[in-house]
Amino acid sequence: MLKENTEYKPDSEVENAKPQLRMVDLNLLTVFDAVMQEQNITRAAHSLGMSQPAVSNAVSRLKVMFNDELFVRYGRGIQPTARAYQLFGSVRQHYN
Repeated sequence: MLKENTEYKPDSEVENAKPQLRMVDLNLLTVFDAVMQEQNITRAAHSLGMSQPAVSNAVSRLKVMFNDELFVRYGRGIQPTARAYQLFGSVRQHYN
C-alpha cells in the first residue's frame, strides 16, 4: 500500500534524522511504521491491536517530536509528508 516517493532528499537531511530516531520511544516508531504501511490510522491501530485514539495520540507525539505534520488527510486516508518518507527510510534501517 505504501506509495513510492520520488522526491529528492539530500543525504544530509536523512543523516540528521538518525540521531533523533535514537531518542524516540520504540513504541512510537512501531506506530509510525504501521501508519506509514497502512496510510490509515484506523487500519494501523487494528494491525497493532491498539485503539484508534491511542494511535492518533502517538502520531501527535511524533509530530511534535519531529516538528512536522508527518501526515496530511487525503480522502479517507492520510498521505505522508516528505519528512515522513525521510524518517521511514531511517526507521526501516533501524528495524533491519
